[in-house]
Amino acid sequence: MRRIAFACLLSVLSAGLISAQEQPEHVYPLVKGHGGIVRLPDAVQQPRPLAKVVLDVTRGGREPDGVLTALDRVARYVNLYAEAGAGFEQGLEVAVVFHGGATVAALSDAAHQKHLGKPNPDMALIKNLADLGVQFYVCGQSLTHAGYKPAETSSQVQVAVAAATALIELQRDGYSYMPLF
Repeated sequence: MRRIAFACLLSVLSAGLISAQEQPEHVYPLVKGHGGIVRLPDAVQQPRPLAKVVLDVTRGGREPDGVLTALDRVARYVNLYAEAGAGFEQGLEVAVVFHGGATVAALSDAAHQKHLGKPNPDMALIKNLADLGVQFYVCGQSLTHAGYKPAETSSQVQVAVAAATALIELQRDGYSYMPLF
């Protein structure tokens, strides 16, 4: 019986070691510390220059470091294109529209502190992404319905009349739509 138990334990531990060794290394070609990607140079459908995408962010789920999960995915998108040589210098255009549960990410540190008792955990990543060229919008309807004022948003985030109109107009401008949850 002990031999069987020992064999089972050994196989479980071995499987754990093998799977730990098989984990791919994440790299951060442009956005450091967020949006890690795995290099796959031989994969089909590599990102191409001149992409335009609007990322629809509606949920407020958080990463262990407190950053909005969808913002980490925005960073991943930017890193994927940068790694493929199709980043901002090659015409990449990225717009992010916050609404619903993600509206709070658009608040300035001062407004976040006032309403929620702590600085905005998303501000550093939003500033980093905005400095790279990502455009940020927040739904004015979600913002005001949640009790916030347009003047309380971060300087990196523009207030749109509504998420619906921003998404429609950006798509009319040639942006591909991609929801981020």
